Amino acid sequence: METYREFLTEVKYKQKLKPSTLNKWKNSYLHFEGYIIEELQLPNMKFKQIQENTAKEYFNFLKEVKSISNDHSLRFASYLSQVVDYAKKKKYTKSNILSFEEMSRQKPRAKVYLEDDIFDSFASMKLHGILKQIQDIAIVICRSGVDYSDLTELQEGAKHSDYVSLYRGKNEEAAIVPILPIVRQVLKKHNYKLPQMHINTFNRHLHVFEGYLGLSFELKTKVLRKTAGTYFLNNGIRIEVVSKILGHTSIVTTQKYYADVLKKLVIKESLKLMNKPIKRRTKNLQQFI
Repeated sequence: METYREFLTEVKYKQKLKPSTLNKWKNSYLHFEGYIIEELQLPNMKFKQIQENTAKEYFNFLKEVKSISNDHSLRFASYLSQVVDYAKKKKYTKSNILSFEEMSRQKPRAKVYLEDDIFDSFASMKLHGILKQIQDIAIVICRSGVDYSDLTELQEGAKHSDYVSLYRGKNEEAAIVPILPIVRQVLKKHNYKLPQMHINTFNRHLHVFEGYLGLSFELKTKVLRKTAGTYFLNNGIRIEVVSKILGHTSIVTTQKYYADVLKKLVIKESLKLMNKPIKRRTKNLQQFI
């Protein structure tokens, strides 16, 4: 662990890492420290005690004992490998024998969102009580793209402007969120103070609407946020602008999460240039979607 700390110090001062990236490295240190103390009971573990399967066992410990996701567990295991490479460079050990053959990333899940007609059905429901509150909050997220935790800041900014700057944890640059008419309408109704509740309560009540809307997937805050991004793209907002609205750290992130939407837009827009009927030609292009 001394070498791990030494490596973190060098990373901090010699590499220009964002604070969020540095925090991930610090978390990786704490996770590995927990592994060697709780699982291996070797608080003073030496490099010679590292075996070829250590990475795999550490990976399993993170997944099964700490309930960390597959991909995050793999990332922390790869961090350990970089520390051992550093130790090799410093001649603290002769080689890096860690093996990653049995470890792989999970296949990406299908990205889901509310189509415009489903959103319209949801937004037009006549509701009362807490379900009405849930509906209003969901409408704001679906047409602004803000994270649930940013709603309070959005409301404060919307009082004075049609555009609100929000600093999200992963990005040092502010997201610039437009306040669309439907969003302002909902916020005005609540005097710019949407009902407050724990996010788990919000998500739990969102599930109620799955049956009414005929959804084949779980309705969560992430789906609402994805709905906003899809809405912006489908209405002609350029992807680099959508990336800025959603507060993504890079346009690559936006391309990754909206790849399916972008494919459909490519076909739709290119058919306009071909002067071909969209409905007739789309069937022949389903293989690309």
